[in-house]
Amino acid sequence: MERIHLSADAERQLGFSQAVRIDTTLWVSGTVSWDEQLNPLHVGDMAGQMRQIYGTLNDILQRYDRDMGAIVKETVYATDIGLALEHVGVRHAFFPQDSFPASTWVEVARLAHPDLLLEVEIVAQL
Repeated sequence: MERIHLSADAERQLGFSQAVRIDTTLWVSGTVSWDEQLNPLHVGDMAGQMRQIYGTLNDILQRYDRDMGAIVKETVYATDIGLALEHVGVRHAFFPQDSFPASTWVEVARLAHPDLLLEVEIVAQL
């Protein structure tokens, strides 16, 4: 088992690993738009947060020479599902043509910080 940390101090503080690889499966924790000190980025900007999140997920996959097409399952948590769906084109730009994963989208009352609008967790096949 391999644990992947993007911000070890913050992850230790909250008690999680950003990702865990077991054999050829990569489990990535809910990814949000914040910096290494847990300060939200792109406050009030759903498209900006979406771009940041999918960029981070792409960077994690590139560590294993994979792209977003390796994602087999995704769960999206949004504080405003309608607003998230308005910006779905931002998400689409990260995936190779017609390689979308199985996906569940859920509206939630709030995320770990009140300025976070979106959180995405994935499972990828390496």
